[in-house]
Amino acid sequence: MNRQGTWLVLTVWVVLMFLGCGGCEGRSGEQLVVTPTEHEAGWEVLEIPLEPAPPRDGNRLMELAGDVDVGNRYMAAVMITALSGGREAMACSGAAISRRVVLTAGHCVCRRQQGTRFDSGSQTMIDASACSEAAKVETIFYKPPVEEGTRSSGSLGRLYHGRVQPHPALEIVLDDQGRVSSSRADLALILLSKPLEFPGLPLADEAVRVGDSVIIVGYAYDEVANVFEADRRSSRNEVIRLMTAEDERVLIQQPRGHRYRQDSGGPCIRQGPQGPLLVGISSRWLGEGAAFTSIHGYRDWLRDAIQRAGTAPRRGSGTLRAAQ
Repeated sequence: MNRQGTWLVLTVWVVLMFLGCGGCEGRSGEQLVVTPTEHEAGWEVLEIPLEPAPPRDGNRLMELAGDVDVGNRYMAAVMITALSGGREAMACSGAAISRRVVLTAGHCVCRRQQGTRFDSGSQTMIDASACSEAAKVETIFYKPPVEEGTRSSGSLGRLYHGRVQPHPALEIVLDDQGRVSSSRADLALILLSKPLEFPGLPLADEAVRVGDSVIIVGYAYDEVANVFEADRRSSRNEVIRLMTAEDERVLIQQPRGHRYRQDSGGPCIRQGPQGPLLVGISSRWLGEGAAFTSIHGYRDWLRDAIQRAGTAPRRGSGTLRAAQ
């Protein structure tokens, strides 16, 4: 699932100061506003106008995938690309949970293996034994529109690199139809070598319940048109089933069904009194039915990773690039 060719990018090295993020809440609950404002003399920031995507099937993308986050409310939802042998292996979304730690789905960075540990060779396993060692992380900032009524005047992307650390208990079994037979600890961390310029999403203390409304954000795969969408989109969904002993996924009901699956790895958010709280990580690309992995039982693991990453020395920022 490579996004190569979906959108044109030009990469340049710059030093950029971010002043916050429109609508991104920090751990204290205050709103931040992120606006790229300046760079070192002698460096040129190349920017490409963001052209509106060609219409496909009317307003289907808006109805099924949700709104484009042009207000930068969910900048903590990032794009990730797993690397294998220096080559791009798989693209997904991710959720920044601190300036140095990005959380994604385990199946986004770990390979499928067949027929080695099962009575039937038709089954497939994903576990922590065959994972990418590194990944790229890209943040996207939508610039405000130049003219009233237009969506955006373009976007700026910033590129980071990190080390992949899957949860040691990761184990997913798929049947011969690609359906999820069991799922456990479908989570992986990307530990960044350089810090992000905005804080990550705070972790929710309370588990989700049936009937809860959650917002899922991601850079989506349109399974009907068989194409990736470069835009960051958010949609509101309802929890319809909690995790079971065999399947830790939380099932959700998407608007107008499952015809638009989107990708995995993006944040599942519940709106709290002080702002958005992370409750899970999307697994909508895996198997059948829309679902996410709850982080509730993994909070100690996540907080330990955040604390350890916070002691690493800061070494600057990422690579800025302008994106279409």
